[in-house]
Formats: sequence, structure tokens, C-alpha cells
Amino acid sequence: FSQSFAHNSESENKKIDFQQKKSTFEPTPLFTNRKPNIHEEELVNPWQFHQSYVIIEVEDGLMLIDQHAAHERIVYERLKKRHEKAGVQSQSLLVPETLELGHREADILGSILSDLSGLGLQIEPFGGTCFVIRAVPALVETQNIKELVTDLVGLACDTGDNSLPEHKWLDACLISMACHSAVRANHRLHHSEMKKLLEDLGKCDNPMHCPHGRPTMISFDRADMEKLFKRVV
Repeated sequence: FSQSFAHNSESENKKIDFQQKKSTFEPTPLFTNRKPNIHEEELVNPWQFHQSYVIIEVEDGLMLIDQHAAHERIVYERLKKRHEKAGVQSQSLLVPETLELGHREADILGSILSDLSGLGLQIEPFGGTCFVIRAVPALVETQNIKELVTDLVGLACDTGDNSLPEHKWLDACLISMACHSAVRANHRLHHSEMKKLLEDLGKCDNPMHCPHGRPTMISFDRADMEKLFKRVV
């Protein structure tokens, strides 16, 4: 998590724009019709709810951000942009990890090693159905790397009938990498990490949804809350 936040730390933007659909009674995801302006001073006092959501007060209400979905969007867009430019940079593991697979899974992993290399995953055969993982994408956490590779092999198994074009399969791999690297729910964030999360989310091309399509944030505007408390009709 700290690795991912270490990248692109520029904070020259003084304002972050999100698009929002005008809500009725229930809290709604922020979509299209109007853009509330989130000023830098509104990011001074974010706070965390259940170690899973970040809450900030904005001019016309409250905004609730899913920290995992938001960070997943940030990591995904960074991985995708780096891959599109010149391939994702790798970071070598201090201690390479070995992975033992079944025969079918080993055959599939062997067939996609070049594709995974282009995504920053350096994996080599290690005899029989065993492989050694030597490097991972620079934005990907090294914890549970075996689980990530196993999931990518499973993804390749599921699409082995060519049901997905290659570019969509590679994009699915990037989504899986982002999901494994993103900060989890039930994880405490420091004040500076919450602020950085919100700043980076505001710089995304699509800040409103995680790569899987879930909303990253919902809002309660003041009118909604006053209706909930029966202050207005």
C-alpha cells in the first residue's frame, strides 16, 4: 500500500472535480449531472469509518469513499498507462518465490510467460510443474504474490477457449493485479494516507468506479440528510 502511494506524489492541483448525479432521497453514487468542487482545504480532516471507508465533508454534504475500490482504481490506471507506454516496470524480489502447480495449470502458465513478462511479472520454469517468481510489477505489493499468479493462471484457464481477445485478457490481468495490490477493507489508514488516496483518485480518468464497475464513492447532500431527519418535507 505504501509503495503504491509513493508514486506520482505531485500535489499541484488545488481542486479535485468529481461528477455527481443529483440525489433524491437515498445516498447515490457520484455520476454525471453536476460537479461538486472538492477544495484542498476539504481534504484536511478526512476520517475513517470501520477502517474501510473515508469520509470527508464537502460544501453541500458528506462524501463516503470505499478505500479498497478507490485504491484499486488508482493502481489499475497507473499499471495500464505504464503498460501502454513501454511495458510495466518490474521490481526484483529479494528472495524469489517458488510455485508448484498441477500439470494442466503448469502447461497454461508456461504458455503465458511472455504475456506476463510484458506486464512486469518475471517467472521462469524451475523443473517439472514448478516455477520461480523473480520479479513483479513495480506498483504491485509483493505480499501474496503466489496467490496473484495462481489467480492469473485461473483467469487464463477460464479464457482458454479464446472467449476473450488478447487485449481484454491482458486488461483482466491488470485488474487482478490492481485488486491484489490495493489497500484492503478493515485496514487502518493514517491521515496522510487518506489525503493522498483522495488526491490520487481525483487525478484518475474514471474516479467514480473501480475497474470491476463498483462505485468508489457515494454522497449525501444536505437536502438528503434534512429529509432523513424530517427537517424538511
